[in-house]
Amino acid sequence: MVFDVQKLGAINDSLGRYVGDRLLEKIAVRLKQAYADSESAAYFGGGTFALMLTSIGSNADTGRMPQNVAAQLFVEPST
Repeated sequence: MVFDVQKLGAINDSLGRYVGDRLLEKIAVRLKQAYADSESAAYFGGGTFALMLTSIGSNADTGRMPQNVAAQLFVEPST
C-alpha cells in the first residue's frame, strides 16, 4: 500500500518546512511502532510512504485494509 501525506506543500508553505518535516517524522515513528520489521515500511520522499501488507484475507477485505491500517495509526494524536 502506498499513501501520500495530503497538503504537505501547503503545510510547508504556511507553517514552515520545519513543521512539515516534524509531521513526517511523527508519521515515521508511528509506522515504526506498528511495523517492527524494517522491511515492511518505507519512505520515498515528498510525503510518500509505502507499507507491505502481508496478511490480507479475501478480495473483499483488500478494499477495507488501507482504511483500517490508517485508522489504527492515526486515530489519536501522539504527544
